[in-house]
Amino acid sequence: MTRSLLLVLPLLLSGAAAAREVTPGDYTLSVSPVAELCLDGVGPLDRWSQLSALGLRAVDVDGQASMSLCVTRARFGGRWFSEATFAVAVEGPQGPGVYLAAAHNSVASYARVEQRRNLSPYTHGQIFFSDDPALASLLLRSAEGVEALKATNGGPPLSPTFAAGFEGPIYLPSGGHFFAKLGPSEGAAPFEPDEDTFTILPGAEHSAVASALTAAGFTPTGWRGSQASTHAKTRTAPPTR
Repeated sequence: MTRSLLLVLPLLLSGAAAAREVTPGDYTLSVSPVAELCLDGVGPLDRWSQLSALGLRAVDVDGQASMSLCVTRARFGGRWFSEATFAVAVEGPQGPGVYLAAAHNSVASYARVEQRRNLSPYTHGQIFFSDDPALASLLLRSAEGVEALKATNGGPPLSPTFAAGFEGPIYLPSGGHFFAKLGPSEGAAPFEPDEDTFTILPGAEHSAVASALTAAGFTPTGWRGSQASTHAKTRTAPPTR
């Protein structure tokens, strides 16, 4: 890749109602440590033409859209949970950022809070992953346990590296948005098609994230990970359209 992918890491609960206005840097929640594993990729730009209705445009990276599938594990309110998010780098009214196409939370009540209070596209799902640099892998299942997607790094382990984090707007299918600051990655490795695996399983129709990856024509290009990242976010601004 000739340009660094915009990072999107899973978005943690704020526990607060949407605000009429949000300001970059006015973070209402910061969570650490966050274990995370991301699989970056590309796909056809025309698969994102519908974003124009939200005033968004997928960023053109060498003629393709830049996307990320990320899974995380953290603790909130004394409870461990995992998330999976799928997003694409975009240009929008609040500046360059990412569009959150689909997301899962392993705790059903947390997913409902994201839907109702934060206007985010969360559904309940099962998420499993290893953030060990030598054993990077992930598995998504529906809330009922139907396997939907799996990926494994069978090549070289994630090498220690420093990849700049993300700070900017997160745009939502509802038309709302918020701002996030997400810590840098600590390790990275290219996706090796001859050694690594990325499989969309027959149960993908039961997972919003796996279904969105299929619709986007996602092709993986590389791995990123961190065992102790920090995530911060603002409240959610409601739709303006």
